[in-house]
Parts: sequence; structure tokens; C-alpha cells
Amino acid sequence: MDNKNKSSFLAVNFILLVGLIGLILIIFDLNGTVLFAHLIFFVLLIILSFISISGIYYNMKWGWLIMTLLFAMILVDELFIYLLYKLFGTVFLISILSSIVGLIVSLVNIKYRPQTEKTQLESVESIEKVEKPSQKSDYIAGKTGKSYHLPDCRFAKNIDKSNQVWLSDKESANSKGYKPHSCVK
Repeated sequence: MDNKNKSSFLAVNFILLVGLIGLILIIFDLNGTVLFAHLIFFVLLIILSFISISGIYYNMKWGWLIMTLLFAMILVDELFIYLLYKLFGTVFLISILSSIVGLIVSLVNIKYRPQTEKTQLESVESIEKVEKPSQKSDYIAGKTGKSYHLPDCRFAKNIDKSNQVWLSDKESANSKGYKPHSCVK
């Protein structure tokens, strides 16, 4: 997660916290079955919050989509409470404003994402294709290692992908200073 994503993540979490606390305070001014229904609705909002925060943390576009839906649901519920019960005050105003700001932040993050999951997956696949040639005579070594291995060697499988050096034949491996491992005959 880069700094821009971290700041958006922290900002939306703070805005969500303010909005949910405001909604709690507004809900507890209600009574009867309306209070019970809003408490069930609030539990649904909390579940959606955890799902969207997880998605945003792992840089998934659906996380921002769910967060946008969440802020829209909070905003509609607050307007519904206002229209039916004429509850208004400082807490209500702060809660409405935080919902609007959260909705705007979520929409901006959906629209201006620098890279989608699909392009991330494509770039990882292209890196994997470049790093591992498909010839059967290939050998593998670690950048900091001293020996080269067959690709199916258990030691070769432990070499981190970012540290792998693929060699086309024994001569090129020896010329680069690598010694054959016991798996190489």
C-alpha cells in the first residue's frame, strides 16, 4: 500500500467512524420497533464496513464500491430519519456531513484508481513469463548463491523469485562463477 492509498484508507476509516458514531447517537433517539429495525440495519452496516475496509486494505476495487454503497446507505437512512422524525442537531449535521464527504472520497477512489486488479495480475503474469524460460535444459541459481540447480531441485524451489537467475546451459553457469549442485549430473 503506497502513501496515497494509506492516506485515503486512514481518511475513509476516520470519516466512517464519525459517521457511524453519529448514526448510533441518532438511532438511540428513536424508540420502539423503529429503534429495533435501525439496530439491525446498523449491524448490517458494521458487517459491510469490515468487508469494505478489508477490500480497501488489499487494494481491491470492490472495497471502494462497497464503501460507496455504505456511505450512500448511511446518508439515505439519516435523511429518512430526518424526514420522519424531524431530528436535527449538531450530531445530525456532523453525521450527514461525514457521510457526504465519505461518499465523495469513495467515489473519487473508484474513479481514479491507478491500476486495477486485472492489470496487476497481467503484470505479475508477464514478470513470471520473463523470469522462467520454458526450455528443459535450464538451470537456476540464486543471485547471491554459489551453485546452480535443476529447476525441480528442492533447493531451487526455495530461491525467492526476485533472487532467481536462470541459466541456459552448464557453460554459461560455470562462466558466471556458479558451481553445479549435486542435483546436476
